Amino acid sequence: MYMTCALKKEDVKAVALQMALELMHKRDNRDIQTGLQARMKPGRPDWKEVFTEIDARKKGKVEVFFCGSPFLGNAIHAQCDKFGFKYKSEKF
Repeated sequence: MYMTCALKKEDVKAVALQMALELMHKRDNRDIQTGLQARMKPGRPDWKEVFTEIDARKKGKVEVFFCGSPFLGNAIHAQCDKFGFKYKSEKF
């Protein structure tokens, strides 16, 4: 999960906040903002990095379902093609 409006950890303005959130997540094994075990990440996702991590797990076939901006959909679809993931989308 990503919070796109948040500053990245490398941004000087957000270093202290991101470090505190990271420490709290390690201590409680929960994200303080969502209550989920998965850590919310600041900034925008690097889809190549995300899909590389998924591909490395070797858990079987991967299908990606996307609903949203066509611009973002094109970027995700391109990464799916590179990794051999099935891509599905829905437009409203």
